Amino acid sequence: MSGMQVLRDLLEFKSDRSLIPIGRVEPASSIVKRFCTGGMSLGAISRETHEAITIAVNGLGGKHNLGEGGQLPGKKVSAYIARLRNSKPGVSLISPPPHHDIYSIKDLAQLIFDLHQVNPKDKVSIKLEAEAGIGTVASRVTKGNADIIQISGHDGGTGASPVSSIKHAGGPWDPGVTETHQTLIQNGLRERVILRVDGGFKSGFDVLIASIMGADEYGFGSIAMIVTGCVMARICHTNNCPVGVSSQREELRARFPGMPGDLVNNFLHVAEEVIYIPMFNTINENFFQDAPTLVFEVSWNPSIFELMKSYMSVPPT
Repeated sequence: MSGMQVLRDLLEFKSDRSLIPIGRVEPASSIVKRFCTGGMSLGAISRETHEAITIAVNGLGGKHNLGEGGQLPGKKVSAYIARLRNSKPGVSLISPPPHHDIYSIKDLAQLIFDLHQVNPKDKVSIKLEAEAGIGTVASRVTKGNADIIQISGHDGGTGASPVSSIKHAGGPWDPGVTETHQTLIQNGLRERVILRVDGGFKSGFDVLIASIMGADEYGFGSIAMIVTGCVMARICHTNNCPVGVSSQREELRARFPGMPGDLVNNFLHVAEEVIYIPMFNTINENFFQDAPTLVFEVSWNPSIFELMKSYMSVPPT
């Protein structure tokens, strides 16, 4: 059981389907359009990292957004960041005020409405931590006219938050996205919203498991930074990143080694891994009605087996 950390680690694929000719399979260039890197905030990572990731992901047709920024330790608030956020250098920052005035679903629905009025063409994304009961919250958010619900798991991290926030926020994404998907179906809301999931995604296996559990889009954060040069020093919040990936110090940013082409190649490799698991023609296939078999590796704990079966069951529509 070494390496087993979450319930999805107990799963493997097994299919009784015949091999599909490669010409009938959705191409990698189409699959990568469902990949995104989320709204990494300006200040959490360096300008050079933002530019490299943006060029790569947007060039593939995926999604990478530059956010104004949320929580940011004072050490990372340079003169440039302070000017952009109407603050002073060295002062710790939090999310913009509207994000801290949400005390009910009605408040959130009003914020979503206001954002739609500002730019009707843009989609409004609401991020929810993967926790028990997330399905109920997601249903109310959907009724509030959110366009995207992003389920964030406990894996991965950020270049801005304190270590305590990174280590103790949320649970695994697999039960979170499954509960959300099933609850939305039960309430007749699934077709109204895009379900996005992130939290330590690294491989085509992660993408396929998330697809089977109901996700539409897939977020890559940590791996995108690693591919563009991150050495996992785990000192993002100190502003001392040795390769300039998550630092605002100019002398460290000058060391940034990343190239957009590296991330392009990585995402295409992940998409190719999805293709060569020969079970389906397209990632949009209705997995729950015509799904490949998921084999449970363990029989030593019946309670885990029953729990995983409940994750994979979908109520009748």
